[in-house]
Amino acid sequence: MTYNPTRIFGLISASLVVVTAASATQTIATFADPSPSGATPMFNFLSTGAGFTGTMTGGWSSTGLTLQTPGFTGAGSIANAKFTMSALNISAAGVATAVGGGPAFVQFTNAANTNVFRVQFDSATFNPFAIGGSTLLGNNVTFTGTNVPGGMTQQKFAFALANDNTVGNATSYTASFTSSAAVPEPASMAVLGLGALGLVRRRRNVRV
Repeated sequence: MTYNPTRIFGLISASLVVVTAASATQTIATFADPSPSGATPMFNFLSTGAGFTGTMTGGWSSTGLTLQTPGFTGAGSIANAKFTMSALNISAAGVATAVGGGPAFVQFTNAANTNVFRVQFDSATFNPFAIGGSTLLGNNVTFTGTNVPGGMTQQKFAFALANDNTVGNATSYTASFTSSAAVPEPASMAVLGLGALGLVRRRRNVRV
């Protein structure tokens, strides 16, 4: 049989299509507002000019935040989780970027301060007038972590800000959080693996 690279490429492409088509959007990690009364703020926005211009800081180092992790390997939850976030510059148009430049991040840890989930993003959109409450939405997002599955695409995250309290030019918020991504289903990954194995075996039997 003659080796046909075009046919081999076509079979590989078909396998990739199967995997892409079978990717399902899943919640990766989420938490409910740990301070619904507003007693312990999570974010602080300092207005420095017209529009949304200012700086935003955020984090949680107290108890009471349960990070649900349905999209992690093994799923489950992390009690008394904490997080820190890069300080953000907010433009008049509501575009948030890391103070000092470069990618911004949200880093989650467990109660023992061990890193469990990192969200990196190039920028975010801050909308204090969103329907249902203020929001902070990440753009060009990537997720990493020991139990975070690989092969994800379309990573997204959002903080839904609530309990705004303005004093002078400073506003504090509490927040809930959600994140999602398209994750290839295990069966589809198995199909790709079997297809690749079949191609290898076939090529070994090909006579050039």
